[in-house]
Amino acid sequence: MSAVQKSVADLGEGPWLAHKPGRSTGLQDVKISQAALIHLADRHQRFLEGRRNGRRALLSRCDLSRLDFSYMNFSGANVISCDFSECVMHHCDLSGANAFNSVFAFADLKSVNLQGADLRGAIFDNANLTDADLAGADMRRGASGHDLDAVLGRDRTTQLRGALLASTQFSSAKLAGADFTMAVLENADVSSADLREAVFHGAQIIDSNLMGAHLTDTDFRGAELTGATLSNADIKRSITASLTKLANQDLLIKVEDHQLWIDTDGTRGRRLDLSNQDLSGRALAGANLAAGIFRFANLTGIDLTGANLAAADFQYANLTRARLSEADLRGTDFSGATLREAAMARSRQGELAGAGLVTKIDGRWRKP
Repeated sequence: MSAVQKSVADLGEGPWLAHKPGRSTGLQDVKISQAALIHLADRHQRFLEGRRNGRRALLSRCDLSRLDFSYMNFSGANVISCDFSECVMHHCDLSGANAFNSVFAFADLKSVNLQGADLRGAIFDNANLTDADLAGADMRRGASGHDLDAVLGRDRTTQLRGALLASTQFSSAKLAGADFTMAVLENADVSSADLREAVFHGAQIIDSNLMGAHLTDTDFRGAELTGATLSNADIKRSITASLTKLANQDLLIKVEDHQLWIDTDGTRGRRLDLSNQDLSGRALAGANLAAGIFRFANLTGIDLTGANLAAADFQYANLTRARLSEADLRGTDFSGATLREAAMARSRQGELAGAGLVTKIDGRWRKP
C-alpha cells in the first residue's frame, strides 16, 4: 500500500512530501491527522517564505474533518474537493486558495481569511463565518464531482444554508446562484457583490450593506430585510413575495371554509391557503387552522394564542413577535421560518399521532 493510500498520521519526512521536479507530490484520497496537518502547515509556510524544504500544500479529495486550523497559513494552497466539516479555523489564512468543490459544513470559521479564494461549488451549510473575510471570493456554481452530473453538465450550487454570517465580508464576491436559505446575515458587507439568481429563502438580512450589489433574479421570498442598505442596488429586478392584504371579513370567510373542510374530511369547504399573504397584527387566537398553508406569509405580530396549528405549513413565513403560546404545534413545519421574539410558551410540540409528522423548528431562528 502506498503512502498516499493510508493515513498520514505517522508519516514524517517521507516521499509524500518530497520535492520531485516534474512530478506531482500532492496528497489524494487521504485521511489527514492533526499531526500531519501541522507538518503540512510548516512546509507550506516555508514555501511561502521561500525557505529551504518548503512545499506548497496540494491536496485533492482529502478528509480534514474536525481538525484545528487556527492561525495556520495556507494562503494559495490547493485543497480541491476536500472535507473540512466541523473544523475549527479561527484566523486561518486561506486567501487565494483553491478550495473548489470543498465542504465546510458545521465548521467554525471565525475570522478566517478567504479573500479571493476559489470556492465554486463549496458547501458552508450551518458554518459559523463570523468576521470572516470573503471579499472577492469566487462562489459561483461549480462541478459537483459526481460522474453523472459531469456527464449531464450539471454544476453544484455553492451553499451557505443556515450559515451564521455576522460581520462577514463579501464585498465584490462572485455569488451568482449561491444558496443562502435560512442564513443569518447581520452587519454583513455584501456591497458590489454579484448576487444574480442567489436564493435567500427564510434568511435574515439585518443591518447589512448591499450597496451596489447585482440583484437581478435574486430570490428574497420569505427573507427578512431589516435595516439593510440598498443604495444603487436594483431591488426591483429581484424576486420578492407579492404579498396580498386580506380584508378582515375575507379572512374570516376563509377560516370558516377551512373549518368546514376539516369537519367534512375535505368533501366540502376549502383548505386554508394564506401563502404570500400579509397577516401582520391579525388576531386569530383559538382558531382551528390545522393543516393550513402559510408559506412565505408575513405573520409579524399575529396573535395565534391557543390556536390549532397541527400539521400547518409555515415554511419561510415571517413570524417575528408572533404569539403562539398554548397553540397546538404538533407536526407543524416551520422550516426556514423567522421566529425571532416569537412567544411559544406552553405550546404543544412533537409528533402528531397517526400522521407521521413532527414539529420542525430550526433553533437557529429562535433568538431571545
